[in-house]
Amino acid sequence: MIPDYLTFTRYQDKRVIIYLYLLTMFLLFLFWKNNGYNLLPSNVLSLSVILALIVFSFIYELKNYWGYKCVMKHIDFSCFQGKAISSYEAFLWHPAVVTFSYFAMFYLLITSCLSFMSSGHALLCIAIISPLAIYLAFKYARYSYVKRMKDFTAQKAVWRNLHHYVGFNLFITFLMNSLIVSPLANEDDFSLADGFFSARLMIAMFILCVIVLFLDMIFIRPSKRYIFLGRLFLREFDFHLSKSIPWPWLYNKAMWLRLFMVLITQFIWIVLLNVILAFSGLSIYFEFYFLSCSLPSFFYFYLHAYWHWHNDYIVACDMYFRCDRIER
Repeated sequence: MIPDYLTFTRYQDKRVIIYLYLLTMFLLFLFWKNNGYNLLPSNVLSLSVILALIVFSFIYELKNYWGYKCVMKHIDFSCFQGKAISSYEAFLWHPAVVTFSYFAMFYLLITSCLSFMSSGHALLCIAIISPLAIYLAFKYARYSYVKRMKDFTAQKAVWRNLHHYVGFNLFITFLMNSLIVSPLANEDDFSLADGFFSARLMIAMFILCVIVLFLDMIFIRPSKRYIFLGRLFLREFDFHLSKSIPWPWLYNKAMWLRLFMVLITQFIWIVLLNVILAFSGLSIYFEFYFLSCSLPSFFYFYLHAYWHWHNDYIVACDMYFRCDRIER
């Protein structure tokens, strides 16, 4: 029996809310820990951007997932018959507009919490309210996208190359990483005051780059094949998106060997970079220093994401052609 839209979304929302709370609390805890277990008024902008990026990541490809659901007819959408969406509503629920609006809302929320509460109580209040607010954005954006699904077919492909798609998504990841680790600039282990020849600084930065790499790899592990299938149905992807994978000689090696090679390269790069910075006498902000140190691990993460999503894309193409044959 095919479930109706309301039944399916009630089932889905239970899991979405739990995941939202776990994800938001985890990222807030990381920022709080990196900031010396404290929140300050100077952290309002960074926290607001982090929460706004979570909103964006949740609704950015929501229409593609539901495009797949609508085409495959896995759900009864009869409750949407006769319902249309206005251009005003379509504009309001555009991912960029929602993200900017939520950024402003989170900025006011965090400022108010830090103005009237202690740091610990403010963090608790933010951790309780923000996932619920993000869920509401998810819920109403989903409803809006499904209402206008019949008009969603793109006039031209949104992404013509998988490198562009991966690059955009990894830019969001890069930005999130930088914001979460930025408070570490005040920690003794990451202090640049002792110079770039500090062994403690090199080891701490190496450990940080490794932790960030492994967390990023965990977060992109869920498959995107259904989202990619939705993009194919909505003509946002074409069938020339990715014809081959970069660096196949590295892809063909075992995972443990690839990671071992990356870790060795990462450590050598950090030592070499610190030597160059020490002899050049350049002063550099901590955020740029972290980004420079993490280049090898982030380059590998780019390859890892491309390989993973290339395989998902191939599976999505196969599913698309199977659906086409069934319809015929």
